[in-house]
Amino acid sequence: MITTRKYFALNSHLPFVSDDVPSASLVGNINEADKLIMRYEKEILQQTLGYSLYKAFMAQFDYASTNNIHTIKDSADQKWKDLLNGKEYTKNGVTVVWQGVIFEDEDVDRSFITNYVYCKWLSVKHNKHLGVGLSKPEAKGATRVGPTYNYVEAYNDFVDMVVGKYCNGYSDEIGTGVRSLYEFLNDMNTLDATTYPNWLPKTFSKVNVFSI
Repeated sequence: MITTRKYFALNSHLPFVSDDVPSASLVGNINEADKLIMRYEKEILQQTLGYSLYKAFMAQFDYASTNNIHTIKDSADQKWKDLLNGKEYTKNGVTVVWQGVIFEDEDVDRSFITNYVYCKWLSVKHNKHLGVGLSKPEAKGATRVGPTYNYVEAYNDFVDMVVGKYCNGYSDEIGTGVRSLYEFLNDMNTLDATTYPNWLPKTFSKVNVFSI
């Protein structure tokens, strides 16, 4: 795993996840959480990078079977470290930034992978959220509610981080200067097509409460 349980916070919070648990091999929901991360992290990286680029990217990591954690190799080329951890660069005379596949935002560990895993979990497990379903406080206890708004918020944040303003090979609109994954990859390949070769991304679009 590139991401771990500590990445699940804010709008991608899984109630059963705790990074304080000493071993991912423990039974129960903690083990289930790691299985979800491993399965859907691989899935979304293949979908956003394409299989060939995904394989090249993952070859840059050392893998620890004891905790299923992937760590970028010291010997990895800088372009792979930039993809993972982010890069500040100049586009059209303006300083812009790709925050990274994983990054820290105000002391919160974040990743588009986390949002994707959370949305997948909501789709399958929403009726078991918090053990009794999603809930909202009422005067006399709590009432179960659907996961729609949580899903929409997390998924659209995922689309912002992955796609941004990128469309059909075009990504010149700078906006706030924070580049999405697709904008970053396109920017780098525009400068040198051999930087991230065989990039074959899947298209993702935002959703609303009426479209899911």
